[in-house]
Amino acid sequence: MIGLRLLAGVMVLFGASGFAMGGFFAGSPDLPPDGGTYVHKDGTPVLFTTDDLRMVLQDPVLAPDAATTGRNTVGPDVTYTFDATLVGTLGTTIVNFPGVGEVSLAPQIVVLEGPIEMIVLGQAGQSTGTWDTEILSMDLSGTVPVPELVQFGAPQAVPVQMLESTGQASLGETTVTDIGGGHFRIESFFDVFAEIVVPDITSPGSFLTTPSEGSFRMELLGNSNPIPEPGSLVVMAAGLVGIGLRRGKRVV
Repeated sequence: MIGLRLLAGVMVLFGASGFAMGGFFAGSPDLPPDGGTYVHKDGTPVLFTTDDLRMVLQDPVLAPDAATTGRNTVGPDVTYTFDATLVGTLGTTIVNFPGVGEVSLAPQIVVLEGPIEMIVLGQAGQSTGTWDTEILSMDLSGTVPVPELVQFGAPQAVPVQMLESTGQASLGETTVTDIGGGHFRIESFFDVFAEIVVPDITSPGSFLTTPSEGSFRMELLGNSNPIPEPGSLVVMAAGLVGIGLRRGKRVV
């Protein structure tokens, strides 16, 4: 019967090995990984500003729909198109609302959906490796409630659109590693430059485009490793042998 100390040793070895390693573990090397989610890990708000608007996006989460993925090989590179959903909390300040001055709108949950196109450089003919990546286009749209503006003739909610910035490249990196047993570890991030487009309610038919203040990193969220990697098994075996030797030396 395994004693408590031996069991604790096994648990520590597993916890310090493959099961604690970062990355998203999947049953195929396909991109984007099925069930994968990109998050803004550092938790800082993403700021979008112009002279007219200040917008704050908090805790954005981006979920690609892998089932909609289209793949196209272009020379040494591979492009991917897929639908995605972004969820976050969006707060807005209108800097100088006519006749009122500064108006702050309470943060509201926003859900934006639409297509994304990305390119993986040099991936053609490969299923594993490390590649530079770039988001070529992003067009996510939805609505956001604006109850504070109803008194000024605005609707209860207005359309909002998030686009990949046309003036900045949203670059990233993706690594796919075969860990054996039909399992793969996928690590990926993008430094996203984006802009938010909303209607100008003071000028019907006009729109306001507000760019992000620099890029914000979206990183593929890790999950549980389904199997210990080969290196982890070696570490675990060595640990168990060491424990066994210590037990063997015990004087009865």
